[in-house]
Parts: sequence; C-alpha cells; structure tokens
Amino acid sequence: PQWEFSVWHEPETGKVYFCLPDGQSVLTVSGWKLIEDVVLSDDLYDKDGKITKIVNIQRRFYNGPLHNIKVAGFIDPVKLTPEHPVWTATARRSDEMRVSRYDRRRLKPQDCEWRPASQISAGDFISFTLPFQQEMEVSELYNYWPSQEEVRCDRRICGDILGQEDFWWMVGLWLADGYSWEEKLSNGYVGYSTAFALNGKKDIPVMNRLTDIIRRVFDRSPQTHDRGSVIEVKFTSKTFYHFVRLHFGRGALNKNLPEWVKTIPKNLRISLFQGYWTGDGSYIHNRNKLEGGCVSISRKLLSDMQDVLLSCGIFTGMSKLRNAGKA
Repeated sequence: PQWEFSVWHEPETGKVYFCLPDGQSVLTVSGWKLIEDVVLSDDLYDKDGKITKIVNIQRRFYNGPLHNIKVAGFIDPVKLTPEHPVWTATARRSDEMRVSRYDRRRLKPQDCEWRPASQISAGDFISFTLPFQQEMEVSELYNYWPSQEEVRCDRRICGDILGQEDFWWMVGLWLADGYSWEEKLSNGYVGYSTAFALNGKKDIPVMNRLTDIIRRVFDRSPQTHDRGSVIEVKFTSKTFYHFVRLHFGRGALNKNLPEWVKTIPKNLRISLFQGYWTGDGSYIHNRNKLEGGCVSISRKLLSDMQDVLLSCGIFTGMSKLRNAGKA
C-alpha cells in the first residue's frame, strides 16, 4: 500500500529522509499530536530535551517497509521508515549491582549514537526526553475554569481551588470512580450532580477525606448512601459538572486527560495520580516483590497517566490485560 508521510527535514539532493506515517504521534511542547496535525508554529524537543523549531514540513508518498520499534513498557510501537535515525545505545551485560538473574540492572547502555531504524535490535536502549517538563503557572489554570455567569452568586466556586492538591486528588478519584449527570428537578430546574462509587467499608477513610474536601473546598453538603458493597458519595455543583465534562470525557470508556493537565505543577500532577490510584490502583506480589498497577477500560486514560508519571521521572509499564467482554 501507499503511505503518506510528514517530514521534518530539508531534502538533500532531491531526496527526502526521516519519515513517519500518518497516525504516528509525536511529542510537541503543547502535548502529543498526530504527525499530520503538526504545523510550523509547533515547537518540538531535541535529543537533549531542549525546545527546537521546525524547519519546514513536507509530505511525500512512500511505498516500502516500515520498522516498528516497541519500547518496553509501552503498548504502541513507533513506526519509522528504515533510514530514520534513532538515538540509541547497545545494551552491555554487567554483573555490577546484580542481585539475581531477574535483576535487569545487569543490562547497561553504552555510548548513545544515532542509528537508522533498520539497525535497531531487541535489547537496545532507546533514549528519549521526559515529556511535559514545561510547567504551567497556577494563574494559567484559571483559563480552564468554566464560566459561571449562569451560576447563582452564592453557588459559584472560586477558581483558586485549581491550585489546591485536594482538588486534583478529587479529580483523580473522579476519573477512577466518579460520574456526573444532569437531571430535571421537580421544581422545573435542572440539577447538576456528581457521585463517587467507593468500595464499601474498605473505603471509609476515602469517604471521610472526600466528604471533607466537598465541605471545605466546595462549600457543599455531601450525601452518602451505604449500598452494602458500595458507598456512594454525592454532591451538586454546576461548575464542577461542566469542568469534568468539558475536559475529561464522558463515560468510563472515554475518560482521558487533556494535554494541558500534564503540564500543571508537579505537586498537583502527583495529587491527581494519587486520587486516581486511590480508586483504580492495587498492589500485587511478583517474584517476592511488591508491584502496583491500575486497571481501566480506557486505554487513553492509562496512557495519559503514564505520561503524568513519566513527567515526574517515574517509568511505568502498560499492557493489555484482556479483550473487551472477557471476565
């Protein structure tokens, strides 16, 4: 088949090199973008993590092989033409600090260099920049707070809460266990509700923290309902309803993080993940080691959380647990 490619480099002697196919994501300063959506005004990163300008954008038709480079810990491979350079290093075995045959520290990268994609081998180390290192100022977060012109003055919520760790912990918990909806009330008005489905009596401490945040940060009186295996915590806020529906998707399958959230101050990113972990995280024992993981039906949300942790210097693995419909 013919593939159409976007190219970032000047042609040399009539030839064009270093191509990526449409549909391949690339990291810009403003977040991940499909290569076909990148424009000249976007800024990219070089191999050292420094911001660099795009020289020009060219496209061409290509009919030939693609190389899929699958990096450990990531689900999707990177698709490249054979000659595309990759900043990589060959793995060298070392017994230094080795404590068992399962200890991966026995593999050490040696001498990074540019190497064509066609010469990359399994076991090589790929070097890449930690994403989302340009943090937003807290004052910039107010731009993402919904308009409250149609909210009663006594029910409005100050945008200052966007700078609070408790608020982002709650957003993370909503991504794991929350849902929001609007409903017509008996008096003819429309109500905007948000609820969290917590794991029964095991989540009593979570319920206590959540209800405290709702009272203290939102100035609302939460309702709690003990349904046996589930404790539901509910409160009403038109502003919070519009905030999560506008930025974080609708329905469990479509929940995700917008790119701007990945650049909020680091302490807020950590609180966001901690809230998500509280709802969807768990620990398992693997070869006498304690490992943690999160499970979600939203692949995009897990990939976004992986970005958040990477931006904090924490490397994680992501894999498919089972097919849809499988118990």
